[in-house]
Amino acid sequence: YLKRIEWDRSKFPVQLYPFLPAGEAEKERPIVIDARLAFGRPVIASKSISTRAIADRIDVGEPVADVAAEYGLDASEIEQAAVYERAA
Repeated sequence: YLKRIEWDRSKFPVQLYPFLPAGEAEKERPIVIDARLAFGRPVIASKSISTRAIADRIDVGEPVADVAAEYGLDASEIEQAAVYERAA
């Protein structure tokens, strides 16, 4: 589990890449929790977009493809953010 944490020079944990409920590959890290980004709320690692904002849009019925296109993300990143939020 410690492989999912990134440490700074002083050995202080600065980023956590949570496991996804869908059992994605060990090396995949689409979501990050970092106190320096969004006040420590989970975000999409590549764009720092809140997973909650993405899940809210999917929950009200917006198509995954539309949300992905608007944010410039892959549909799989959008789906993983929604799955993470529903499990959290």
